[in-house]
Amino acid sequence: MATGRGAAAAQVAADSDMQAEVMAFLASGRAFGVGPESVTLRLTHCAAVFLVGDRAWKLKRAMHFVGVDYRTLRGRERACQAEISLNRRTAPDLYLAVTAITREADGALALDGEGRPCDWLVQMRRFDEAGLFDRLAEAGRLTPALVASLGEEVGRFHARQPPTPGHGSIAHVAHVLALDHAMQRRHLDVLPAAAVDSLYAASGACLTRVAPQIEARRASGFVRHGHGDLRLANICLWQGAPTLFDCVDFSDAIACTDVLHDIAFLLMDLMQHGCADLAALALGRYVALLPQPFGAKVLPLFLSMRGAMRAYTHAAAMQRQTSAAAAEARRRAALADFAFAEAALADPPTPAFAHLLACFGEP
Repeated sequence: MATGRGAAAAQVAADSDMQAEVMAFLASGRAFGVGPESVTLRLTHCAAVFLVGDRAWKLKRAMHFVGVDYRTLRGRERACQAEISLNRRTAPDLYLAVTAITREADGALALDGEGRPCDWLVQMRRFDEAGLFDRLAEAGRLTPALVASLGEEVGRFHARQPPTPGHGSIAHVAHVLALDHAMQRRHLDVLPAAAVDSLYAASGACLTRVAPQIEARRASGFVRHGHGDLRLANICLWQGAPTLFDCVDFSDAIACTDVLHDIAFLLMDLMQHGCADLAALALGRYVALLPQPFGAKVLPLFLSMRGAMRAYTHAAAMQRQTSAAAAEARRRAALADFAFAEAALADPPTPAFAHLLACFGEP
């Protein structure tokens, strides 16, 4: 009999094999009482989403990468429960339930049957994907009214969250900078080595300058359990209102951060879509609802950190693309994100960044 590490490895392998059967069952449509032609499968890096009628069924893929481990059945169940709980803070109408895939007495799989669970799904209400904010931005359909409402929604969300002072320290920020630098250096076939090192040095110097302000904000309760991945692609129109969904549910270290670091992702996305004025509008409404001490001091570093992280994320994704055109698009995105990270630290700030920082009304 396998014991210890061997038993754990055997269980992981068994769970992975089981999931292949589960995915085939879901794709066939039998779980939902429809044919396979009525099921649309969307694969992401860590999930398989099955779209059927007015529902989306999200399966955590049995995989492991930094900060995420979905290799075991128990781990996937916990992750599904966390996804429901955390996302209901902002999208209670979209996140419906955690549902089991069960093995019945006759050996067949069933959706929420009487047998033992062999995998878990997050059941969501489906929404119109044309209402995703990244698609609205690409189509030129983001209006000032929508973005103003979005800034206020993020402000209300952050205001409701309790402080998490055990996170967001200077040491943690320094660790993130070092990790981003190390990850960027893995992709020097895309990112220029000298610029990667220069950005790391500039980021460290900026952190030294603003360390007192970052710590003062943490002591005053501005480090909270936020969204963690507040990109335009994770915001949709639901019943006419901006709705945040698909938050980071697997790592408190990522999700518990300074609220300006949280909203920095949204601001970066707007600016990179050519919507700098809308970024300033969103931030202005956010600050009016939730004033931000030392905001103009710390936001440039947080914006740069978002750009630096996404630069290596896009660079790493190049190798997963199935066409040269898609890989090239990722390469260009990585370079654009890296350039954004550099520009965010410019002194004096460029006009676009100066316009953003003016929202804080600080000298």
